[in-house]
Amino acid sequence: MTEKEDIKDGLVEEFYDNGQLYSRGNVKDGIPHGLQETYYENGQLKFKGNFKNKEPDGLWEWFHKNGQLQQKTNFKYGSEDGLTEKFDEDGNLTKTEEYKDGVLQKSQLKPVKKEFTQEDFLSSREWIEVKKLSESFFKLLSDPKIIKRIDKVNQPRISSHFIQDVITEESEKLGFKSERNGLFSNYRNSKLRPDFYKKIFDTGVIIEVEKGQTNQNNNDLKDFWKCHICDEVNYLFLFVPQVLIQNEEDRWRRSKRPFSDVCNHMTSFFEPQNYTNVRGVVVYGY
Repeated sequence: MTEKEDIKDGLVEEFYDNGQLYSRGNVKDGIPHGLQETYYENGQLKFKGNFKNKEPDGLWEWFHKNGQLQQKTNFKYGSEDGLTEKFDEDGNLTKTEEYKDGVLQKSQLKPVKKEFTQEDFLSSREWIEVKKLSESFFKLLSDPKIIKRIDKVNQPRISSHFIQDVITEESEKLGFKSERNGLFSNYRNSKLRPDFYKKIFDTGVIIEVEKGQTNQNNNDLKDFWKCHICDEVNYLFLFVPQVLIQNEEDRWRRSKRPFSDVCNHMTSFFEPQNYTNVRGVVVYGY
């Protein structure tokens, strides 16, 4: 990266070695003042925000490499103040935080979802019905009361069954049956049971709810396999944590992100050369 010039007042710019703009901002008496911007090496805006009297001021915004908004935060007298919103690379709101004078008052993860479908079924009546169902489910999960209930039980050392209890109530509202017996009765693995099942025309959807073992034991791949071997279903709704918190260290590191990992796994199955009889998957992050 090129060195920036020693400018006391005016516009200062820095560049990547390839000549692409890295940062641009005004300085006054040698310190940032006014609008500041940074860019990814591909030219996409990464950050923009204002300084006033040496301190962050007003709305600051960060962006993903694909141009989607990543975070927006308001600053007052150099400290976070008001609502902060965070978004994933698809533009889904994933978390809100409320600050007062730089002190976090409350935070809440918002549910997110990502859909995967084989191209040949995008316009099929079964996928249209499955998509409607997934959107209805997402609407239920986005209810503040449901978000609060899930957040209460999505804690260290609390069994995934408590998460499943919440999902059960919402699933039944949409016609799903809890752990349908006999779905795998004609298979060698006859003891397998999905968490929930719903028939859609000549096919069906199963729901699987995961928590702590999603990543460690690749349970998402097992759930995909379960859907793959079942003749009665071709669609999977998979519920996983956005952030896995198993201990106090996880609370601040927030480095375990099952939702992102599972979406990466599912992407491979929906490349045409890797198609299976699982025609569609919807991954929900709670």
